[in-house]
Amino acid sequence: MWYSKFPFLAGAGGTEAFTAGVVRELVRRGKKTQIATVGFGTNDGRSGFPDIPFVALAGPDDVANLGGTIIFALDPPPSKTQYPAHFMLHCPVWLYKNQGEEYRAALQGPHRKPIANSTYAAREWEKFLGEPAGSIPVVYPFAHEAFAAQPRPPQANDAVRILFANRLNPDKGVYSFMAALHMPEIRDDPRLNFSITSTAAYTPEGKIIKKLIEAHPRLHVVPPRKTPEDMAALMANYDVVVMPSSAHNWRETFGMTSVEAQKAGCRVVASNSGGLPETNCGDMVLAEPDNHYSLATAIARAAAQGPLSSGARAAAARTFTVVQTADSLLRIIDNTE
Repeated sequence: MWYSKFPFLAGAGGTEAFTAGVVRELVRRGKKTQIATVGFGTNDGRSGFPDIPFVALAGPDDVANLGGTIIFALDPPPSKTQYPAHFMLHCPVWLYKNQGEEYRAALQGPHRKPIANSTYAAREWEKFLGEPAGSIPVVYPFAHEAFAAQPRPPQANDAVRILFANRLNPDKGVYSFMAALHMPEIRDDPRLNFSITSTAAYTPEGKIIKKLIEAHPRLHVVPPRKTPEDMAALMANYDVVVMPSSAHNWRETFGMTSVEAQKAGCRVVASNSGGLPETNCGDMVLAEPDNHYSLATAIARAAAQGPLSSGARAAAARTFTVVQTADSLLRIIDNTE
């Protein structure tokens, strides 16, 4: 169920990718599954998903007429449902800090079951909604299969290639990353080559940060990638991917970039904050969030270890798959019906 002010558009975000991937997997298993949209008619984004069944509802009141189990990918509508309704809580709690009563009301009742995308997120939502500890189940997201399948080119020299592959936003730790470049642990090592994607450079923050990174002599700026296949091809050219997300006002509820990087064979350096530690596929290096010295030390450690071995990458490929995600979701549905 897609209840949003925006259509369900391909490439628009992680929630859309999660929803489409799970629907495809359930359809593959013979489960009668479709995406219901509200208020867009047939201009609801279905043209970007020709292999997925869609149904267009005129308004939120029509939600009550839907049969079977409903899974809301975004906000729950105020209307009631005939059958059990589950809600994927993919966004950080703080985005809804001024909507506590509204959300509690929308999620009340025996047919309203929230689902979080990490253990960390579940704890935060339980506190926010006033639910008992351990009452919100977890369904982890999955990484696109392109990341595990992407070949890695041979390394030509002893250089260590390090990539910052997140949005140009203070919440993603870009300033901590830039400050870490001046720490002696990595500043004085000529083998370390640093790149950064210009993702979200169109935002007010991104426009400022883009000028800074373009002026930095140690940063090579690469354009953002817009498909999983292209992002997998980019990551496969790097040894380390850095995710130094801030812990001040943005804590990652999960951190799919970390999983994608590990499946592509990269070692990941991430903040020990929010749901990021849960993305560990076996060989993650954690740093204290918002601490550029700790980040520099972690980067140096990861650089010394190099990319994942073929065995470690194969193990990472077996984690966070769409099959596992669908299995978890079906177990939750079966236990509440």
